[in-house]
Amino acid sequence: MKIVKYSAVILTAMMITTGAFAQKKNETNAAMDYQSYEKALMSQDLDGAKKSLLSAKNWIDEAVEHPDTKESVKTLFYQGKIYLGLSMLGLMSDDAELKELATEENAQKGIDALKKSYELDSKGRYRDDIKTMAFMVREQSIREGVKQFQEQKFEQAMELFETSVVMMDVIGQTDSLAIYNMALAADRSKNFEKAFEYYDKAAQVGYNVPGSYTLASNALREQGKNDEALAYVKTAREKFPNDQDLIIQMVNIALSSGDNEVAEKSLNDAIAKDPENKQLYFAIGTVYDQLGKNEEAVKSFEKAIQIDPKYEDAVYSLGAHYVNLAAAQFEEASKMKLGDPDYEALKKESEENYKKAIPHLERSLELNPQNVDVMNTLFQLYRKLGDSAKALEYKKRMDALKN
Repeated sequence: MKIVKYSAVILTAMMITTGAFAQKKNETNAAMDYQSYEKALMSQDLDGAKKSLLSAKNWIDEAVEHPDTKESVKTLFYQGKIYLGLSMLGLMSDDAELKELATEENAQKGIDALKKSYELDSKGRYRDDIKTMAFMVREQSIREGVKQFQEQKFEQAMELFETSVVMMDVIGQTDSLAIYNMALAADRSKNFEKAFEYYDKAAQVGYNVPGSYTLASNALREQGKNDEALAYVKTAREKFPNDQDLIIQMVNIALSSGDNEVAEKSLNDAIAKDPENKQLYFAIGTVYDQLGKNEEAVKSFEKAIQIDPKYEDAVYSLGAHYVNLAAAQFEEASKMKLGDPDYEALKKESEENYKKAIPHLERSLELNPQNVDVMNTLFQLYRKLGDSAKALEYKKRMDALKN
């Protein structure tokens, strides 16, 4: 994460917080100089801000090394603010000395110091300040991150969401929304390695599950890691054995890997556990269709329709299956040598399958009356079968919708 880049977001929140004074010299001087830095910065006195902040750094570095104060919550609190301040001032200034101090290492020291201060602050002296700051940073980071995402600046969005994650971690909280948003941004920027990492983190903290598992496996597929993706989905299905998206993901991975046996078995296992799930029958019907198992495909689509007669996807797919089967048979017949005794039989079978497709496509059109593609298919089918009147009927319906 580029903490330096977004330290301004953090410091904006930090500048409204206050902390109590302790009696130890180094940390007290550091705190006083830091407050002078804030005043100078608010007055846009960058030279004064630099002088005060560098002085604060010298004092706090001594406090961090001194045995009496190195575990002091105040020392750690101001170390965090000062080191993040170096990042912010380094961004605002062209000063070479400040630029040299505005490093990721120093910014991370600041984050770590704040986190340790929060953890050790059993008396709650600075906890409220740190907590207020963390929530303010979260609000600003999420808001700006969403804006960057909407503007398709996905890398910037990802870093802003990560700023929220880091700051909420300071107070021991997991920002699951920001983690998920990081994954989405990484996905959109085609950084699929990061997308998998963040989707998996979201899944592990229980955000958008089982969806995050599905998206994580898809990020692995995008990297060409089909074996890892399949293993990942199998593990996820142990937690969510009946989730349709995970099942379909497993099927898609298996099919893309040429492992039709895994695809078929996955769906059959799911159907055995949920025999009235229309989507599962539709899914396995699609698999059978791709595998050329025509009888099984028809039975699966018919079962889905039996469960839900208004399931338009299954109704249409059954009609489309017959159309594709008929077209393949017609093509095969056209390639036969003249006089082949099987020609007429295959041609007749093709025609019968075209006819079988019609009632399912017409039913699909009843369920979705504006579907021009289905109208066009019916127009072509009736014309092929020699029914000019019905073909013209669908032609007129198409033209009416186009106009």
